[in-house]
Amino acid sequence: MPPKPELYTVQQAADYLGVKPETIKYHVYVSEKLPAISYSPRLILFTRDMLDSLAQEMGYQTGQSGPEKRRPGRPRRMKPDEQKEETPTDDDV
Repeated sequence: MPPKPELYTVQQAADYLGVKPETIKYHVYVSEKLPAISYSPRLILFTRDMLDSLAQEMGYQTGQSGPEKRRPGRPRRMKPDEQKEETPTDDDV
C-alpha cells in the first residue's frame, strides 16, 4: 500500500516555503498557481508535491524556517525637549 501523502495547512505551507500565510492564500485564490485540497473555506490543505511545484515555478527555497528578521535600522531621533541635558542651578550647588 503506498504511503499517504503528507498534508500541510496554510501556516505549515508558509513555513515550508519560507513565506507569509497571506502569500500562500494569494497563490490559491488570486493567481491560482497553487492548487489546494479544500474541505471548507477555513480548512485548506496542500500536498508536498503541490508546494514543491509552486516553489520551483516561483523560485522559492523549500524547507526554510520562515522569513528572516530585518536588522534594526537607525535609532529614532529624540524630541528636542528630551535632548536637553539638565544644567546645575545655583540651588543645586
